[in-house]
Amino acid sequence: MERVLNAWSEAVAPYLSEAEGTRITDAEEMAKVLWSALHGQFGLWWNVADLADARELAGAREALLLALFGRQ
Repeated sequence: MERVLNAWSEAVAPYLSEAEGTRITDAEEMAKVLWSALHGQFGLWWNVADLADARELAGAREALLLALFGRQ
């Protein structure tokens, strides 16, 4: 699990310097938020057929990126 968290942290670190208005400034914390949010999104997609509409999932992804990084 540590290897995955490190990879996520490295992936989000460059975006933090450009993030507009985000309260999260630590790459590891941001990685944990993004990782858990994506797990939740995939869990909904996998288990709840009514929420599995591709447009809804794309909208959820865009809202997540906007909330985390201030942009899509």
